[in-house]
Amino acid sequence: MGEVALPPVNVAGFEAGGVLLLDFNALCALEGVLAKKIDEIGTAVLESPSMMRTVMRVALEQHHPTVDEMEAGRIIQAIGLDVAAELILKAFTLSFPEAAPGGDKGPRTAAATPAGTGGAASKSGSKSGKPPKRSGTKPRASSRK
Repeated sequence: MGEVALPPVNVAGFEAGGVLLLDFNALCALEGVLAKKIDEIGTAVLESPSMMRTVMRVALEQHHPTVDEMEAGRIIQAIGLDVAAELILKAFTLSFPEAAPGGDKGPRTAAATPAGTGGAASKSGSKSGKPPKRSGTKPRASSRK
């Protein structure tokens, strides 16, 4: 799933490390708390300490339900901004395996059909897949004013 190991830190409850997880529910929580869509949160986390702290807290909540913003901030302080950003990025990447290099797009990808064989393809013998043009020049009764 999207679990990332947090190294041991000198913060109460995290001396043996912890687990970050950005699953679907965590991503929904982030959108709600930050009032931003997930694709807007990505790099903004690196530019905003409060946003990074919130993402860290939400990512920790699944395995550490009592964690709060202050603890998340102490963890970031203890491991350093660069390591925190790297762990958060890794958790985001694991949340979207289809976006990761060499990732498997999974069942959401439809199999490609050869050209001319899809549902909108023309019937055998017709010249194009477009509907035939009406004959005559009079407008239809439904289009008269």
